[in-house]
Amino acid sequence: MTKIESFLKKQFLGQTLIETVTALAVVIILVSSLVSMSIASVRSATISRNRSVASQLSYQEIERLRYLRDNLLTDWTSFKTTLSGSGCTISCNTGTANPPSVGGLTANPRSEPNASIGVDYTINLKVEMIPGTPEYELATATVSWTDSLGDHSEKITTQLTDWR
Repeated sequence: MTKIESFLKKQFLGQTLIETVTALAVVIILVSSLVSMSIASVRSATISRNRSVASQLSYQEIERLRYLRDNLLTDWTSFKTTLSGSGCTISCNTGTANPPSVGGLTANPRSEPNASIGVDYTINLKVEMIPGTPEYELATATVSWTDSLGDHSEKITTQLTDWR
């Protein structure tokens, strides 16, 4: 073998090693980017799921209150007397089998939208008078929870009226 052939053979061996290291670095960068995007996607899906469950629980509490108004109380005055005054606040956790009673009355049992997700939701239902409007009551259902990203809450407010 001549000196030129020996030199060229050494040059190609060195370039192959550099190309392999470069290709490996590119693959590592691509894989780490995909992993970080996957983690962000899972985190976003978890946040969306928790907000959806909290929203369902809020609407469910408002509907329970409407059920009380429509089926368990005889008239608007008894509804206002039972729930209003200085404001009625009801608080419970989703771990409770049945909802708390409101003014001594219990509406339909609560059903969990997705009880297997491992997040404890706290539900607060507040009913208060709207000043100057005796035919309206303001009901606010707030669901709060804590997860790995911190404290969160979802609030739904509606006006209840004497529709009868």
